[in-house]
Amino acid sequence: MRKSSAFSKPDRTTFRILFKRYVSAHLVKEAIDTFNRMEEFNLKDEGSFSNLIDALCEYKHVIEAEELCFGKNGDCAEVLNY
Repeated sequence: MRKSSAFSKPDRTTFRILFKRYVSAHLVKEAIDTFNRMEEFNLKDEGSFSNLIDALCEYKHVIEAEELCFGKNGDCAEVLNY
């Protein structure tokens, strides 16, 4: 059995669950803000971005996912800045 610590740090699975819960409650901004805070835990990477996009698409927020991927104008502008 694994010991739990009061000071455990979240991992990618924790953030994936957060993305899905926020997006399922239509709290898209909060999900995106959570993705941006992943830098604090050295977890912000392409895999985490894919998890966010996956959650957005799964819960029918495809337009928001598209805007994150391609920018609001539809061109391949700055996608990720990390």
